Amino acid sequence: YDVSLLINEAKVENFETETGKLTIGLPYTLKTGEAGDRIWVYHVAKDGTTQQMNEGRQYDNDRGMAFFTTSHLSVYAVTYIAATTDPGTDDPDTDDPGTDDPGTDDPGTDDPGTDDPGTDDPGTNDPETPDIDDDGAVILPVEVKGNVSTGVATVTISTGSITQTIIDAAIKAADANGTEPTIVIKIDKPVDVSGQPIDIKEVRVAIPVSDLRIVADSEVKNIKIASNVGEVTLNTDAMKDLIEKAQGEDAATVEVVIAKEDEARLEELTEAQQETLSGDTVREVYDVSLFVNNAKLEDFETTGKLTIGLPYTRKTNEVDSRVGVIHVAEDGTTQPQTGVKYERGLATFTTNHLSVYAVTYIAATDDPGTDDPGTDDPDDEMPTRGSPSGGCSTGAGMTALLALGLVSMMVWAKRD
Repeated sequence: YDVSLLINEAKVENFETETGKLTIGLPYTLKTGEAGDRIWVYHVAKDGTTQQMNEGRQYDNDRGMAFFTTSHLSVYAVTYIAATTDPGTDDPDTDDPGTDDPGTDDPGTDDPGTDDPGTDDPGTNDPETPDIDDDGAVILPVEVKGNVSTGVATVTISTGSITQTIIDAAIKAADANGTEPTIVIKIDKPVDVSGQPIDIKEVRVAIPVSDLRIVADSEVKNIKIASNVGEVTLNTDAMKDLIEKAQGEDAATVEVVIAKEDEARLEELTEAQQETLSGDTVREVYDVSLFVNNAKLEDFETTGKLTIGLPYTRKTNEVDSRVGVIHVAEDGTTQPQTGVKYERGLATFTTNHLSVYAVTYIAATDDPGTDDPGTDDPDDEMPTRGSPSGGCSTGAGMTALLALGLVSMMVWAKRD
């Protein structure tokens, strides 16, 4: 459907109401076996990006109308996302036995696209009852926009989204779970107008400095961005450093970008980086960066901590302890990241700066269960050129040199 406004026969382009609300009902007749809670409406922009319309979402069975509330008029598509089981049963993607009865008008119906059991649709949550993830972090409700052609998912946090209710819920959840108070921005894969998940290669999350300041000044210790492309967690000191970079302007915006480097993106790196990353130990490459007011922060280093999780699906014959991560500088030198842990399909480590990182796998020449020399030995942190093995060659080379020296001493002693 195309819903538009005309004044004196002239179409009002890009009309958007600032304080009012537009409630729209689009006709759709359910087919036999279809359920009203599987109806979703998407706004389709001219560039092909889609936005799920969550506010006021409900399907009126009696009238055969899909209703939602918005602030602008445009092209909208009514979609039906079928459950993989009986449409009348609980959504298999949400496992919550309390899923609303199909066809009801409750806007809190579970989102069929989310992965967290029982997690409500983030666009329709009641802010008074924030959801908690499996790690005891409070989920901040967000809307995700996905671009089919570019594979980019964007989230823009509105000013004032991080309320005292969210802060209090994060503290309470942390007390109950024995964890640090954390707010997580969870980015589920957006879907296209046909209801199919979009293949996301890059995630961009914009957070107002004013909201960042609210978190930094509270008892909440972390803001975490979680997506299928990767995870980034900012601790309190990192947030304060970013606020300082923005010169303390509350109107400024901090943007976190996580991109998986495919063949086309790799060509944008320097020749030295490309040469280093062509090694057979490199499994995946990611570029993690920060922007303030759309300007990239070059060489940003924080006094705080940035915890990064990079996705990698290891092969059947691979072991967790051999998975490592290296930082790849523009001149091609590499720096292995210490303390890398591989859990839940993520290679996670803590750093104080963001850059190009590669997930590596160093096969052991003997027992695969031995410690990974690329992640545990602090002596391996010396940058190396063209050695994507994460510093493993440094330790092995040093051992060889020591052995050679010992043999030489024995030979000269015998000659004497």
